Amino acid sequence: MTVRRYWNAARLGVLAAIVQTSTAAGQEPPILSVGDSVRLRAPTLTMAPVTGTYLGTTGSEVLLSGIHGEPRRIPLSAVTELRQRRGLGRNLLSGVAMGYFGGGLVVELVGAAAGKSETDSRRLTAIGGLVGGLVGGIVGQLHQTPRWEPLSLTTIRPAVVPGTQVRVTALRLGQTGPITGVVDSTTSEGLFLRTRAGPVTVARDEVQLVEWPYRQKRATGRGAGIGAVVGGLGGAVVGGLAGGSCEGEWLCPGAAGGALIGAAFLGITGAATGGVIGYFSRITVWEHPGASPTRITVRPVVSLHRIGLGGSVSF
Repeated sequence: MTVRRYWNAARLGVLAAIVQTSTAAGQEPPILSVGDSVRLRAPTLTMAPVTGTYLGTTGSEVLLSGIHGEPRRIPLSAVTELRQRRGLGRNLLSGVAMGYFGGGLVVELVGAAAGKSETDSRRLTAIGGLVGGLVGGIVGQLHQTPRWEPLSLTTIRPAVVPGTQVRVTALRLGQTGPITGVVDSTTSEGLFLRTRAGPVTVARDEVQLVEWPYRQKRATGRGAGIGAVVGGLGGAVVGGLAGGSCEGEWLCPGAAGGALIGAAFLGITGAATGGVIGYFSRITVWEHPGASPTRITVRPVVSLHRIGLGGSVSF
């Protein structure tokens, strides 16, 4: 009974950490005010994010706190992402993930250097991953980092002004997708854009939708999905061929079993590899008039005997 009470207490402790993290993540961002800490991106000026205290805007610039009391002036047309600081956030899940993979990798390398058998190496790797995940979770929970919530660019400037990047969906003969470019000018006739292929004019009656950048996000999920599909298909083919060539041998899974095993193994490997590649890549999230950003909120389901997660998606 004592062990069970301690186990329930430990589970509730983990749950409390998840509650704190997920509740903070589900809050709506407030209105931007002078004196708030902001972080914005202006790729045409600098590749690094620009962080400072928001001082306001002029007709063409956003003003941030600068060195020696002089405000830093950044053209509104150069801004492609705006974020507002919302306190500090904990890094429980990322700490667990990094500790798990890091601990397993270190123990596996040590076991290989010590000449351990394959069975012992697998056991030690699993133990190292669990211990590393526990330590990483504790460190991630204790280590707090600033949380930056994305804000619409319309908070500081009009949606479409010359010099801003837009994506236009137009009803044009031969046009197969949206047109992405920089606004040169707008007239009663339509939009004049600068694209990689050259100047483009979109008549006003051809415009179906105009979007502008909302924020940049990491492509971890997309990379993991692509890696899982590619790895799963490749693993199914390789596993099926290998399983079909060992018919009649001991522990031979056969073509179907080999395809299933290969798809599972290479699918997981591909998802992990694609997720890592996607983590270091960024994709643009676009918004348009009347649209509210999609928010995914994860909340814990509380029980003394089980821990679960519930989620909601708002559009």
